[in-house]
Amino acid sequence: MSEIHQGQTGNDGPSPSGPPTKSPWLVLAGLVVAAIVVVLWNVDRSHCYAMATFDNLGGDFGLQLAAPGSPWPRRLTESQRLLLEGDTTRATRHEQQRAIWEAHPTNRVYLGNYITALQAADAESIPLDQFRKELAAARELDPENARYDYLEAARLLKTAAVIHSDKAAQDGEGKEKTHYRLEVLHRDQLDEAMVILRRGLGKPYWRRYSADMLKEQLAVLGPPQRLVQLLQRTAIAAGTLLPDLAPSKSLARSSRLYAELLIAESRSAEAVPFLDAWKPLAQHLTEDSFTLIDVLVGAAVVNEAAQTIPPIYRALGRVADAERTEAEAAAIAKPVNDWRAQRDLVRKGTPPATTEQQNTRLLEERAGILASMLLPALGTWPEAQAYEPGRMTEYVVFTEVVVAAILVGLLLTLLVSQLLAWRWRMFRPANEPPPPRLMPDAGTLVRILILGVILPLVVFFVVTRSVASWVVSMAPKTALRAVFCFSRRDLSSAP
Repeated sequence: MSEIHQGQTGNDGPSPSGPPTKSPWLVLAGLVVAAIVVVLWNVDRSHCYAMATFDNLGGDFGLQLAAPGSPWPRRLTESQRLLLEGDTTRATRHEQQRAIWEAHPTNRVYLGNYITALQAADAESIPLDQFRKELAAARELDPENARYDYLEAARLLKTAAVIHSDKAAQDGEGKEKTHYRLEVLHRDQLDEAMVILRRGLGKPYWRRYSADMLKEQLAVLGPPQRLVQLLQRTAIAAGTLLPDLAPSKSLARSSRLYAELLIAESRSAEAVPFLDAWKPLAQHLTEDSFTLIDVLVGAAVVNEAAQTIPPIYRALGRVADAERTEAEAAAIAKPVNDWRAQRDLVRKGTPPATTEQQNTRLLEERAGILASMLLPALGTWPEAQAYEPGRMTEYVVFTEVVVAAILVGLLLTLLVSQLLAWRWRMFRPANEPPPPRLMPDAGTLVRILILGVILPLVVFFVVTRSVASWVVSMAPKTALRAVFCFSRRDLSSAP
């Protein structure tokens, strides 16, 4: 190693002129630190966002990674950012979403999005008068939409009556039945809620505009080009609020209980529209459904009507209406009931269960994280080779995370080394010479290049292309278990 000594004359100690000026070293250290800060600032943090999103969506890797505060690309305009986030300077979510509607006061989609956020907010934080005032404004812009009548009726019902549930005997299929009864707290308010409900039942459509809002938000981001972008869009879709479903199901049940109350008061003719309320409610739910839970809630409304409404009609002597209700409910609920029956084959142990269990095992062993989270809700799975593209893409992200972590570690090591060198030069005693700068010779430079750059790249290529090929043929969680078993020399327990 050749040594270049600054501030020294041969080996005779420090020169009479004293130590060299600190300015060049201060500038050099500042440039190095600035360069490292710039690199860290511009590092692709999308890997952390991807891993955090996997964990938040149900990947459950236990990584506890926090996604970046704002995952949106920097190219977004203020109007686009407003559409995606709302006005983040406001305190609550519904106020943030209201800002979007305020910027476009005639847009029904943004109005519906605001009402969704308002409905999802804690009811105690939104006074009834304020809630009804906002619904009245929404009704002016979208008068034929039954949604605002349903939400107002449901809100009134919360304080007008209480629905109690009692477990009853099991039915012929062994399912436990539930009996519901209505406790009236404020009759005038209950009657008002039912009048508003009837008004909504007569309107031509029920729209939440949630699918339209989601479509506009995804259009701002554009089609995904990378897995992290697909995860970002999946997270946005998964965060879609659906606060109308529970009130709609409650309205269907309340209308039937209110009809029973009218019948008990010898007002059977007035009760009939409420006995038939389940049908327009289910129709409205189905027409605006864009998620599986939408369809399932609509089917639940229909199935409950099929079990409870016909006996009431028969007790009134209206056999034709009872048969009509049974026929209509059976036809409407048939697709969902058939789908559920197919899924129940596994629980009942019928012959298709073997194939179902094989598909479930295949999903666990070969599917990527996204596929393993989303497909079980549908109950159907593709062939093994169909899982490979998604699984391989996820492994690429995991590899990028590992490589990025190593590079950041090396970069921080360089930063610490530079700071230590700067400290010894800047804060040494005045009578001591500065530490020498060591410049490696050509042979040492070649060895550093081979051992520090080329060899790690070759090892990485070999490991990722050959040794780990058996790992990437499995799902990430299965691969982690397999690697753990291999590390313990317990190959027999690996899948």
